[in-house]
Amino acid sequence: MAFSLGSGWDPILIGAWLAMLLAYLTTPSSNEIATFVDQVYGRYTSTNTDVQNKDRAVVYIHRELDRQINKVRGILTFNGIFFVVARTYYHTAQDLTGEVIAVAAVFYLLISIAVALVIFIVRWVHQPDYADFQVELQSLATVVRERTFWINYAAIMSLASAVAVAILLIFRDQPMPPLS
Repeated sequence: MAFSLGSGWDPILIGAWLAMLLAYLTTPSSNEIATFVDQVYGRYTSTNTDVQNKDRAVVYIHRELDRQINKVRGILTFNGIFFVVARTYYHTAQDLTGEVIAVAAVFYLLISIAVALVIFIVRWVHQPDYADFQVELQSLATVVRERTFWINYAAIMSLASAVAVAILLIFRDQPMPPLS
């Protein structure tokens, strides 16, 4: 059975867009990030304004970035395992509905993998952002916010794929209900 572009892609693409909307809604707003920066800045500069305390604040933000990278590594591992399972179900699909669900699972995993790999691209904040301590903190926090969005999106796409594979597993020995 060969899956081709057509009406079967509509729910798959709608699912990808809904995942992006959900990722956006679960990402901290610019105001929340500004509050976060103010709180970190206040914690490390309220009693002493020496450079070491300011550096500790920057290290704190860098630890957040490191935690995000570790989460992405976990997402990639999960995706690698599930990709094999989803591809297996794609090759064993017995009807169009099962094939569409398997294609959705593989498609969502590929999106999640691509997003996760892009997160690994090393980026530096702009040079003027290093001139002032508080501006540097704000720039780093903005990077944290952007990565939070993409990590949430990758995780949601992985979850959608896992749900698709679970549906295929549940209906493995039964014909799937028709799409329309």
